[in-house]
Amino acid sequence: MNKRLMIAGIILTSLLPACLPPRLVIKEHVEANEVLELAIFPFQDAGFPGIGDRVADLFSTELLKLPQYNIIEKGLVENRIKNRGLTSQRVDTEQALEIAGELGADAVLIGEVTSYSPRKYWLFPPAEAAVNARLIDVKTGHIVWSAYHRRNYGLAHWITTLLPFPPTMALSLLYSPAVENRTEQTVQNIVSSLNREFMRYERRQGVGRKKTGEK
Repeated sequence: MNKRLMIAGIILTSLLPACLPPRLVIKEHVEANEVLELAIFPFQDAGFPGIGDRVADLFSTELLKLPQYNIIEKGLVENRIKNRGLTSQRVDTEQALEIAGELGADAVLIGEVTSYSPRKYWLFPPAEAAVNARLIDVKTGHIVWSAYHRRNYGLAHWITTLLPFPPTMALSLLYSPAVENRTEQTVQNIVSSLNREFMRYERRQGVGRKKTGEK
């Protein structure tokens, strides 16, 4: 095999993970006439203090855009956690389901931040964020859907960085996304993929949802 082709293949293979969509598995869909009450719990920090709360807030903002869910106010969840003498990082799945049941929720969203790495020296290593999320039915304890997504240095940035053109390389380094941006993109990509799957399901069923305020 041509040596240059081999090197190009290795480089391309190393770049692909940055371009992959979220891994999303949906076990049960929300029917068109259903709206689920959803309690979102702080994600496990996995050694990155504070980011678990941030990811939960991001999911609250993004999932609020979907007609399938009503989001239970964050403070109500936090108060129930405190009343049990727990911290957000010490709530296990069973406790989350119990608290959600007390709040009248149909489902809980829990998960972990599995990677949270700030960029260094402008680029090397680049910023990376990865999130694992699960929606669980309160009554059955069954996982309704699960998602995993990782965002790091994008393909376009790698290409412009490697091009032998100093101005382009400098701009690519300068505007390399920070880990906060990667975290936000990770959550947005998961929810966008979820919404697309919901819309495909409703089209297959031959139904649709009314827009907010439509009679």
